Amino acid sequence: SSQNDPSSDPTTAMTLVDGYIYQPQPHLPYPTCVLKKGFGGNIFELSDFAFLSGLAYKTDDFATEALNKWFGEGVATNNVELIEEFKNSEGYGEYGFGSAVSYKLITFTDGGGVLTIRGTQTAWDLMADAQLWISAILFQGLRSLLPLSELFTPILHHMVWIVTQLESKSITKVSYYRETRGFVDYLKEVKGFERLLVTGHSLGGGLAIITGAESNTSVVAISGPNAMLSRDSFIPPVTVENLNTLTFNVIPARDPVAKIDDKARLYQ
Repeated sequence: SSQNDPSSDPTTAMTLVDGYIYQPQPHLPYPTCVLKKGFGGNIFELSDFAFLSGLAYKTDDFATEALNKWFGEGVATNNVELIEEFKNSEGYGEYGFGSAVSYKLITFTDGGGVLTIRGTQTAWDLMADAQLWISAILFQGLRSLLPLSELFTPILHHMVWIVTQLESKSITKVSYYRETRGFVDYLKEVKGFERLLVTGHSLGGGLAIITGAESNTSVVAISGPNAMLSRDSFIPPVTVENLNTLTFNVIPARDPVAKIDDKARLYQ
């Protein structure tokens, strides 16, 4: 049965297809299959980020094997040691980290790295992460019902901030991006990383967008919730400029998660 089949375990299963070639689609407005500019000298294909964001859900042993198959033997490493160093560092306790967020650091032989943040796997994950965007969801719904609704868009981020302040204590407990941002700062300031990217899938993509915008790090999110309406409610707030220049979100046509909040300038 599937319960006894190891290939059915989502933490240890991923189908890698040899020789797959992406065929460009005529309806895409511009090419984003290869990402170069603004990505720290690394050249990645969009499929690399889809692969890396999926690795955040997998076991460490599986991730190591999959990295060797995807990038070549020894090119990329699932760097468990640096995450452990961060969690054992003095700053980790000082900032009150230790949340339920799960992430992996993939380092490359050229000195670069990609932080990949896991999305939801349980109902508790979903409820906890959703609290970060619940105000944006409510005001998006309200805007859709009002006549001349677009006139309200310039002030909606203020309204989201006001509602968030009313629940600030409970929302702070699920602000998982504080830990991932702290890890990015640790990698840059303590470990000397100069080429670092952030990615994540679904609500992990939303955390990646916040993490990158707060830490001035380029982000590719796969089907993540956006952050333009919620930008003032994060700690610290993120700027429109950082969202528009550092974050790229892949928004599938039929995924409701990626429709949460207003999108920034760079998306597909």
